[in-house]
Amino acid sequence: MMPYQMGLRKYNWEMEFRDKTLEQNRSFLKDEIMELVKQFVPLKKPYCGRKSADWMTKETKKLIKDRNWAWTRYRHYSSYRNYLYYKKLWNKTVQSVRKDHDNHRKVIRSFKKVTPRSSLGL
Repeated sequence: MMPYQMGLRKYNWEMEFRDKTLEQNRSFLKDEIMELVKQFVPLKKPYCGRKSADWMTKETKKLIKDRNWAWTRYRHYSSYRNYLYYKKLWNKTVQSVRKDHDNHRKVIRSFKKVTPRSSLGL
């Protein structure tokens, strides 16, 4: 049973609502629900950061980071040399991402061959 359900079950609702007006019952119920909301509903979803794909290797993630840094450097100091460096890293990064993604697909395909009724949905 969920904690908020236990909070709702602690009252005998028939006794609470007996001999009261509709407005008193409504305000009591509203106050109790708001108290449970304050107690059990988080104010804000915690920020977990951007998740990278789990199939990427550490080298690929580093290449992406370096490529983004090179782009920032090119935007601050626009020169043909910085642009060429950025494009070189861009090409390496794309090549590495494609290689990692292909390896990941191969692993999934081989797993699918071993267990054809798997729940991967592929």
